[in-house]
Amino acid sequence: MGRLSEAAVWLNQALVLQPQWPDAYHELALVSLASQKVSEAIASLQKTLEQDPAHASARRTLADVLRLAGRWREALRQYADLLPVQPSDSTLFQNFGLCCQELSEWPLAERAYVKTLQFGQDSPELQFNLGAVRLRLGRPLEAISCFENALQKDPALTMANFAMANAYRQLGNLPAAEASLRRELEINPDCADAAVNLGVVLQEAHRVGEAITCYRRAIHLNPWWIVQIVLLGV
Repeated sequence: MGRLSEAAVWLNQALVLQPQWPDAYHELALVSLASQKVSEAIASLQKTLEQDPAHASARRTLADVLRLAGRWREALRQYADLLPVQPSDSTLFQNFGLCCQELSEWPLAERAYVKTLQFGQDSPELQFNLGAVRLRLGRPLEAISCFENALQKDPALTMANFAMANAYRQLGNLPAAEASLRRELEINPDCADAAVNLGVVLQEAHRVGEAITCYRRAIHLNPWWIVQIVLLGV
């Protein structure tokens, strides 16, 4: 009924009467989450798992909350504990992969994303993340294939063309990198990073005047880039 404060009162009273009731702690955590009280929710979820380590719903909720809070290492441990219990859950593998990617565990992230695809779950974001990981692993051609898949599913996906440009640049294909960055700026005209990278590509192609125009655009979009451009010596 959306009466969260009353729900919390009754759940706390229930826990006074029965302090080792894991489901009540889990429900209290859900009420705290609905009330935007993340720290209280995490504490209640941890209490749930103290009472019942096999409480999969509480562990999944805790993992998701920790991931959304950017506590990647802690979330990764919770997802790792869930994988043997829910080995066919594609979303679980995808979230595990996200944590690995944020922690620079590239091979683990790739395996998790491939497993997600094997379960039949696909999306532009998944293809983008898989491409980003493969680019980090030094496989730009495979990365480009993933970015193309992502853009085929969502032509307006921001940063996909930007990432593809990085892959083409690794391959030494400056015209393709330039084209990708120009597409990114069409989709995402306020992206200072794309403007800077386009400037770098144009400078590498000895088109200095055009490069300067791009650097000025980047500085206009984000004045912090003037410091980084000086430090980069470009």
